[in-house]
Amino acid sequence: MVDFVKSWNSEEKGRNLSALLLTQICVSFGGLSIPPLIPFFQSKLEFTYTQVGSLMTFLYFGAMVMSLPAGWLTDKLGIKRMIFLSQVFIGFFVFLFGLIMNHYLLAILFTFLMGLGYGMVNPPTTKGIMFLFGRSNIGFAMSIKQTGVPIGGAIAAGLLPPVAIFLSWRVSFILAGISIILIGLFCYILYYQGQESIPSSPICDEETCQTKLKNNYQNKNLIFLSIAGAFCSFVQIALVTYIILYLKDFKKFDLILAAF
Repeated sequence: MVDFVKSWNSEEKGRNLSALLLTQICVSFGGLSIPPLIPFFQSKLEFTYTQVGSLMTFLYFGAMVMSLPAGWLTDKLGIKRMIFLSQVFIGFFVFLFGLIMNHYLLAILFTFLMGLGYGMVNPPTTKGIMFLFGRSNIGFAMSIKQTGVPIGGAIAAGLLPPVAIFLSWRVSFILAGISIILIGLFCYILYYQGQESIPSSPICDEETCQTKLKNNYQNKNLIFLSIAGAFCSFVQIALVTYIILYLKDFKKFDLILAAF
């Protein structure tokens, strides 16, 4: 903790860490905007529980599809452009979800596209932390950045259901999408991009990169960590998707309390 505080030797670090944290919050806010609003559009559009669950499946499927390309794009475009692109991408499809989504096939299309934006955020924000703090403080700095995930989910659960009750679930998604895009623009302005963001030469030649990638896939520790992470995500998404429906339909909770 002391070493981390000592490493703050410029205004640039504070600005960039704030931009990275805010980006993580906004993208998580967009990705987790669906669960607290499920009871509102499920009844209106007559979605089954299976269809509701599949929405989060397609969201994370989109994130999985984008994960590797997002790392490559981060190396090519730089951190600043990628954090902006991730927020604009997910914000736009959150906006469209509320504006024109009216049947199941359109819902899974939009959630998949939202997932692409969700999958864009981790490579640039992680790379940004690495450049800011180096190896000695990267664990603590990364933990600060990752608090954006539960913060974004908490904001979505706290703000969107009341808006849905007083206005409509469509307005909740529309306002969420617009907010994410606007904050993405703010993060783009806030983040100071140094020379490190866009490499002037390739990180490695094609053959070396392929060898490194192959070694990663054969790394037992990485494989076990990935499997463990998959099970954690399985529990997390099952919980956030269905707990609100369980509390509302079976325990007769008030909608706002259930979302909270």
